[in-house]
Amino acid sequence: MLVFSLAAVNDACAFPAATTTSSTPNYFNLDLTINMQGFQLKFRALCDSGADKNILPLNLLPPAVHRLIKPVNMTFNGCGSMKSVGTIYGRLSHAATSHKFDHVTFYVVKSSFPPIIGREFLTSHPDLARNGFALEGPRLKLTLTSGQQLALPWSTSGRPAQSLLKTTSTAQLIKDLATNHHVTVDSTLFKGADLDKLVNLLWDYRDIFNKEGDPIGQFRDMVRIPTIAGLTKSQRERPIPKHQHAEVKAQIDNMAKDGIIEPCPDGKGFHSPLVIVRKKTGGLRICSDFKSSLNQCLDETTDIWPLPQMDHLFANIEHGHRIFTSLDVSKAYWNLLIDPRDRHKTNFTFDNKCWMYVRLPFGLKFSGDAFCRSISSMLDRVSLKSNFCNYVDDVLAYSSDCETHVKVLQQIFSACRHFGARLGAKKCTFGQASTAFMGRIISAEGISIPPENMETILALKPPTTRKQVQSLIGNFCWLKSWVSANLGQPIAENCFSHVMSEITKLTKPSRKFIWTEEADQASQRAKKMLASPKVFALPDFKEPFILLSDASELAAGSVLMQNIDKRQRLIAVSSKTFSETERKWSATERECYSLLIGCEKFEYYLKGPVGFIALVDHKALLALDKRYLANSKLKRWQTRLAEFKFTVQYVEGRSHVFADMLSRPFDRIDTLPTADDRCAGQFYKFSHDERLKVYVPSWICPTEKFKRSMLLEKADSVSDLFTVKAIIVNDQNPKIPILEMREIEQAQAEDPLICSIRKLVAGSVPVDKWTWPDDIYGALVFKKHASVLSIHDASKLLIIDWGGKSRIVLPDSLVAHYCKSAHDLKGHLGVDRTAQFLSWCWWPHKMDDIRTYVASCANCLKQKGYDMQPSRPDRKHLYRATRPHEIIYCDFITLPTSSRSGKRHALTVMCGFSRWLQVYAVHRCRSIDAARGLMNYFLQFDFPRTLSSDRGRHFENELLADLCKLLQIRQNLHCAYRPESSGVIERCHKTLKSSLWAMVRDNPRLDWELALPSVVSAMNRSTNAATKVSPYKCIFGRDPSFNGIAIDNVAAANPASYAQNTAELLDRAHKFVKLSQEAADRDALERGKSKIQPEEITAGHSIMLKREVSAEAKEGRNKWVGPYKVLASDGLILQIDVDSKLKFVHRHHVVKAKIRPAHLDNDALDLLDEPDPAPASPPPSTAAPNPPATPPREIPRRSGRQRRPPDRYGTSQ
Repeated sequence: MLVFSLAAVNDACAFPAATTTSSTPNYFNLDLTINMQGFQLKFRALCDSGADKNILPLNLLPPAVHRLIKPVNMTFNGCGSMKSVGTIYGRLSHAATSHKFDHVTFYVVKSSFPPIIGREFLTSHPDLARNGFALEGPRLKLTLTSGQQLALPWSTSGRPAQSLLKTTSTAQLIKDLATNHHVTVDSTLFKGADLDKLVNLLWDYRDIFNKEGDPIGQFRDMVRIPTIAGLTKSQRERPIPKHQHAEVKAQIDNMAKDGIIEPCPDGKGFHSPLVIVRKKTGGLRICSDFKSSLNQCLDETTDIWPLPQMDHLFANIEHGHRIFTSLDVSKAYWNLLIDPRDRHKTNFTFDNKCWMYVRLPFGLKFSGDAFCRSISSMLDRVSLKSNFCNYVDDVLAYSSDCETHVKVLQQIFSACRHFGARLGAKKCTFGQASTAFMGRIISAEGISIPPENMETILALKPPTTRKQVQSLIGNFCWLKSWVSANLGQPIAENCFSHVMSEITKLTKPSRKFIWTEEADQASQRAKKMLASPKVFALPDFKEPFILLSDASELAAGSVLMQNIDKRQRLIAVSSKTFSETERKWSATERECYSLLIGCEKFEYYLKGPVGFIALVDHKALLALDKRYLANSKLKRWQTRLAEFKFTVQYVEGRSHVFADMLSRPFDRIDTLPTADDRCAGQFYKFSHDERLKVYVPSWICPTEKFKRSMLLEKADSVSDLFTVKAIIVNDQNPKIPILEMREIEQAQAEDPLICSIRKLVAGSVPVDKWTWPDDIYGALVFKKHASVLSIHDASKLLIIDWGGKSRIVLPDSLVAHYCKSAHDLKGHLGVDRTAQFLSWCWWPHKMDDIRTYVASCANCLKQKGYDMQPSRPDRKHLYRATRPHEIIYCDFITLPTSSRSGKRHALTVMCGFSRWLQVYAVHRCRSIDAARGLMNYFLQFDFPRTLSSDRGRHFENELLADLCKLLQIRQNLHCAYRPESSGVIERCHKTLKSSLWAMVRDNPRLDWELALPSVVSAMNRSTNAATKVSPYKCIFGRDPSFNGIAIDNVAAANPASYAQNTAELLDRAHKFVKLSQEAADRDALERGKSKIQPEEITAGHSIMLKREVSAEAKEGRNKWVGPYKVLASDGLILQIDVDSKLKFVHRHHVVKAKIRPAHLDNDALDLLDEPDPAPASPPPSTAAPNPPATPPREIPRRSGRQRRPPDRYGTSQ
């Protein structure tokens, strides 16, 4: 029977066992069963909403179940004090409704109380909702699947039943929490009902707070210590001072009492020395030094968990939060139990007794990672993730209102209770206006330094060694954000890197250490800057940021600010010391580099939908948005800066100080008169459209007439920034980057088709009455889209509504110009991105023209090649031999080292049918070496019909040609740069080199030339993957013998019979090889088959050739060279003309070079404004003059290197 009641444990004892009538409102009959690893226990339980845990008396469990109890240290209070024996897990089921609840935790106690189902199970178990139970408050309502409901009294408090019968004041609860649980509640920000909610929450979860003497928390999961199999390490015990012996012994006894350590019967080869560390409070901390013992045995499967960056951690605390709570997990690593199988590995010795850790100790290489992962898993249950952050075991909860704060605390407390974590009560603060977190003071105003940390650094004495200097720099680095420019100081000369430059010089090992007067002055200056009050505000990511960057000769400094509550607030600072090379840069390079590192340092803040303003005191940086920069470094930095969305604002040097940014708005420029009310460097918005906001920089001072005409009003924030002129076409597309709008309008007026269409659209002429000459290209396209054409009111441009966005209709005379602007001047991107850059305009057959323009770009072909035309012809199989030694492949390889005889090269010769390999070590790769090796092969085996090789000079020469002619051998030379043509022998080289390297590596005294015969013999005796037989068997007709043991018995009475038997075996082997080769070729052809039909290249076409290593490609830094004209083609091999020389190239090495149509050729558009050259005076002639003819226009080139235009323009000289 499951009984629901408000009573506590002592009241439950008075209930009669036979109370099962449904007329009693506090009871409902349910039969329960617990299944525990094969054991079944039926019982009736009391459901107590005031109890925290599920309690099971020990006397109800049979002795066989006692072994399943896991020890745990926990004491229950409420009606006396009960100590838990341990925990046991079971499966709870209800027979009447067939409901089952898995993995229910019961705490076993030595008591005669009835079983109790506590509040933790009723409110948090996930199976309740899934199985038809619904529990609601403030009254308890039980809803079964049958639809029957039962309403009962409900309490969310864990207090005893006697205290529930009377009302307890919040003040008394606060006093009880402070007295009995060391939990201090600050009532400054919480008042009335909000304070009651916070106090009741802390009271309900008071069991998760630890005070001195309380049991340590215990996470559910155990930690394994994975070590390398068979490896152990042991370090001898270190002596402990005599005067500390008694204190250490007491500490060891306390650790054993608390279950942190236990006796170790056998360390199994592991032992680590004990280390004593003095705490700040004066006590001792017992640790083990695993550095040279256990940490050396850990394998690669140990846990790894990266810690968050401190800057990003604080940046998550956004502006607007005013209530803060800091929490600390008590005993840290000791909350994690070590798996019993690994505890012996933590063995240490004290006072002639061996101990081992039960809990995860300090000093293990992965202790922090395992603990951080457990904490993160625990906090993953918290849904309000934007209202808390944690660093290891320190948790900071923050919110803007009391209700949200109580919710996030409730979720964190529930996660702690669910995972078994305990919080240190003395280190926790609740609901405060400011709190300490990770060495900082966090408040609604921002982040500041704790006074005690500042005093520690201010009290540092001058260092006397280089190691002490490094420690001094480390202390300053911890608070380096506060060692920066103060009010009235320039940024660059007062950044951290500039101030500490004299001190960092002393860390160089090449210099003798001397604490100089300059270093001492720098130290005192840094301490003075550290002592000045400075608070870093919490950022608001919905508002724009302001970045100030400046550079000196020694360092670069950046300051990030934001306009918060109509005040310029400091968000973050950064700095970087210039290297010796960087100090030699020009002022422009240093200033640009300072801006770059500032943007990348604050990338976490600046990369987002809201743009930011970059304030610089170097006017040359205003040209960063130009297309071309002569300086290569500035070009690279310009590309990196393109990832950010910002506007550069120039401020004169004397105004570029931190004081101006704090004391007044950044838009006030000293160069303007004091009485001048002109607005510059402000955010403006259009009064008729609140969504569009424009930043007007300082070099543009709009007059009142301008502001009235544009209906501008000052805006406090901005979502889109503009650095170029823009036109507003409609609300859906508020910014279209149209340049030279006047020229576009004029070009539309000069275009006969668009000019006539503008008149028709402006006059609202019906479409069926539109007329124009039939020979005008694109006229039918305009007529088809006449319903979406319109005239813009302000610019009088013809626009079209295409895809829901208004786009300007571009005349044919400007198509080539803007295609070049979108493709050639934007990094030669592909079709999609080029079309994206041209999304603001439209013209007939736009996408076809864009594809043609990109495909005919010579520069793209020279760099991208296959990316422009990815489809290539299918591969064919190699020449297939029909018998051994019919086709021979040969090549040279180079070994990493020379042999003892001075040989470093080897000639490889392979039979194309049997894959038999012969290797000849040689000194050099010459034609005579190749001829000698091949003759040795021919004389040893047979003369081939075809000799196949690459076009190396050692094979393509007169000597080899004469030799092949003399022996009537056909010499087959492959295409250049085509190793696939001799893939059979190329694949063999990989195996040969790997085997030689392995043998020489195993035996350093062995020379590769000596190991060569053994490796080649092993390769010839191994089964080939393509032919499915070994080369040895294919040549000799039988399987090779290993260690004198013959596998095939082909013996015969006489040589003639043996020859006949061998001939039969050879015939079968050769037939099998042919079948295997055909199957392998079919598989290779199927794998290499192209899904896209390649573009056909025939005689007369122009192609680009892939030659990365050629001199022409290296000179132009291109991968593809050309174009070249194709003279002949068979589909795979092309014959081309290269500087009047015939060359054979493979089809896979070429792409087709397309000719750009005339209407897309933009070579002459940039020269339209230049005057025509004066015509030369014709020589006097007595003949009758010919009738005048219109000569072709000669277009002069801007470049001095080309003195005449290309022939395609129709000019001649």
